[in-house]
Amino acid sequence: MRRFVSVSLNQWAGDWIGNCDRIKESIRRSKAAGASLRVGPELEICGSDCLDSFFEDDLYLHSWEMLGCILADRECHDILLCIGMPVKHGGKRYNSKVFALDGKILLIAPQTVRWSDQNSRDSKYFSLWKKRGITEEYRLPDFLKKAHGTGFVPFGDSSISFLEGRVTLAPEFY
Repeated sequence: MRRFVSVSLNQWAGDWIGNCDRIKESIRRSKAAGASLRVGPELEICGSDCLDSFFEDDLYLHSWEMLGCILADRECHDILLCIGMPVKHGGKRYNSKVFALDGKILLIAPQTVRWSDQNSRDSKYFSLWKKRGITEEYRLPDFLKKAHGTGFVPFGDSSISFLEGRVTLAPEFY
């Protein structure tokens, strides 16, 4: 039987290094617990309380830089990662989960459902992905292309298939 770990972290808006360190530590602990999949909280890279900073381009750049640090760390390999971060695509901002394995991004999955606009500020900052079952090519930042081996990864509503089964992100994980 496969073991999946869902983590809750004490992330802070703008604490890039601290957030990155806590993510890496949670990955190490997940691996030590024998997990094959580690699912992190929404927006764990930047912290969920960035508010109007979600309108600033540098927040997305720093998020990619921190993800790059995590993917480059060999201690964060040998486990499927699901990392929450904001992603811009097609001129829109998305609350997304990035699936990665052994330093390579497999899929960027933007949020497709918002449970309640009354209790959430998400609608002010993020769009929902409305293209059910559709993926598009996402162009990676230049500094990730060489390490990743390609300049594009799938972005959209999809799943990841392995010999042992399939991973599909449920809307509850945002």
